[in-house]
Amino acid sequence: ACTSNRHDIYQTTTIYNNVLDTKTGGVYVSVDTGVSFSLIKSFGGPVIWIAVDPTNGDRLYAAVINSDTTKGGIWKTDNLSLGASATWSKCNNPPRTEGHSFNINVLNNGDLVVSFSAHKPTSGSSFTQSSGVFYSTDGGQTWADRSDPGMTYWTMDVIIDTNDPTNGTWYAGVYSGWGNDPQGNGGLYKTTNKGVSWAQISTEYPVSSATINPANPNELYFSTETGGLWYSNNINDATPTFTQ
Repeated sequence: ACTSNRHDIYQTTTIYNNVLDTKTGGVYVSVDTGVSFSLIKSFGGPVIWIAVDPTNGDRLYAAVINSDTTKGGIWKTDNLSLGASATWSKCNNPPRTEGHSFNINVLNNGDLVVSFSAHKPTSGSSFTQSSGVFYSTDGGQTWADRSDPGMTYWTMDVIIDTNDPTNGTWYAGVYSGWGNDPQGNGGLYKTTNKGVSWAQISTEYPVSSATINPANPNELYFSTETGGLWYSNNINDATPTFTQ
C-alpha cells in the first residue's frame, strides 16, 4: 500500500508547492490479507503509486511527490523481500519533469511507462510544462518523452491495454487547466505505438482514468472530472463512439 497525509492530489488546487511539498507518505506491506500493515519505507513526500516489476518480484517502484526533484520522482528497490531493511534508490528524472510523479506501469518485459501530473508552483504562477507520459527501457536510468503536446500541462492516468500482446496500446486521461494551459487539451488520448504518436479520441470532458473490459477488448470505460462515467463498445474503431 502507498500512503499520504494529503488528500485530493492532482485535483483542483492540490498542485501547488506549498500544498504538497510539506506532506509525507510511505510504503506499507501486509502479509495477512490486510489485517495488519507494517511500514517498509517512509519518504519525504506523498507516495501516490506503487508497482511491482513482473520480471523481478524483488523490484518495487514508488512514485513520490515533491517539487524538490532530489525527493520527488520515481524510486525503486531491488530487494523488496527485505521489508523495512530494503534499500531504495531514486531513478533519474524524466525530461521536463518537476517531481509531480503519478502513475507507474511496468510492462511485461520490465519497461516502464509513467505519468507525471500538473505542477503550478503557486496560485499566482503559471502551469509548468512538466507533465506527460514517459517511457524507460532500462529501469529508469534514461527516459523517452512520449507525450502529446496536449499532455504537457495536466496528465492524469496512463493505462496499458493488456489485450495488445506488444503492450504498445496505451490510453491517457488529460485535464484542462486555466491560465496558460490552452483549452481543448482535456480528454482521452490513445496510442498504438508506445506513445510515438497519439490521437485525442474524446474531448467531451477532462478525463481522470480509463479501464478496458478484460472479457471484451472493444469495451472501455472512462471517468471524468465533472461529466460522470462514459462508455464505448467500439474502442478499436478508427473513430470510437462514447455514451454517458
